[in-house]
Amino acid sequence: MKKIYIVLVIITLLLSCTKSPREEKGEEIVPVHVALIETKELSFSIRTVGIIASEQTVKLAFKIGGIIREIKVDGGDRVKKGQVLAELDLYEINAHVSKAKVALDKAERDFDRAQSLFQDSVITKALYQDAESALEAARSDYRIAIFNKEHAIIKAPSDGVILMRLQEENEVIGAGMPVVVFGSTEKNWVVKAGISDRDLVNLQYGDSAVVNLDAFQGKIITGNVSRLSEAPSMETGLFEVEVQLENPPDKISTGMIAKAEIFPEKKEAYTIIPIEAIAEADKDSAYVYLVDPNSNVSKVPVHIVRLEKNYVAASTIIPEGAKVVTSGTDQLQDGSKINILDKTGAK
Repeated sequence: MKKIYIVLVIITLLLSCTKSPREEKGEEIVPVHVALIETKELSFSIRTVGIIASEQTVKLAFKIGGIIREIKVDGGDRVKKGQVLAELDLYEINAHVSKAKVALDKAERDFDRAQSLFQDSVITKALYQDAESALEAARSDYRIAIFNKEHAIIKAPSDGVILMRLQEENEVIGAGMPVVVFGSTEKNWVVKAGISDRDLVNLQYGDSAVVNLDAFQGKIITGNVSRLSEAPSMETGLFEVEVQLENPPDKISTGMIAKAEIFPEKKEAYTIIPIEAIAEADKDSAYVYLVDPNSNVSKVPVHIVRLEKNYVAASTIIPEGAKVVTSGTDQLQDGSKINILDKTGAK
């Protein structure tokens, strides 16, 4: 009995000391599934939120300064072409017109007298020309006074809407200072929205878009890109894009919230990776395990551009047809040895 016990101990010791070369190296073979990498030419839609605006938005002002007598409109009012929007007090302006008219009448009399005297050789040609020049100057002053009076009234340049009222009655205002912000409804309606620089480089004029208006219970309107800004906004750091609407609703108005989805015509080549192959993802960075001909894996960083339901599109270039691990990635590290299983799990 004692001999049998000794033999069993010896056998146990021998077995514990006998290891395969792979076990001696501490190398473990990990069973995994793999998939093939693809390369595709794709374009991804760009989603953004903006506001409805008239394509023609202008700040209307008086040409001359003065006291505002009346502002006939307020923000949100719809107006017709030629409608009076605001007026200056004309007391001082009328005085300038009267003064210019008196000066013009005198200049005309002086010129008539000088012309008669010159024809009778009583005065020199120089004096006659002086009277003629004074008449032209008086005519110009009178025309300017009349012009200023006409522009002491602000009229709507077309059918439109008052977007904002900037001044109040009885205020003293300088020449050129805006009184109201006007948006034309005779021009096209656009969606103004902000996009990142990464999205900007993928857009071009004419790219198609669909716009969803919450105010119209999700009504969908088609459109196209009509403007792309060349510099970012100082406030947001985003670039402005304008989408011109096709057949907008009759009651559309400036300031309405719009959700736009733009479809770039431009396509780029992306590496298509099965979503199961993504490991250690952090925002737009991740890792995948690529398989080499010797069934070893390499841990490769990738930059994710777009996440879809079944795959990610990466800007990192990986040769098409390369094998990437899709299962067992949590057991792998750079240089790990693998055994590729078929879809049923068999070796």
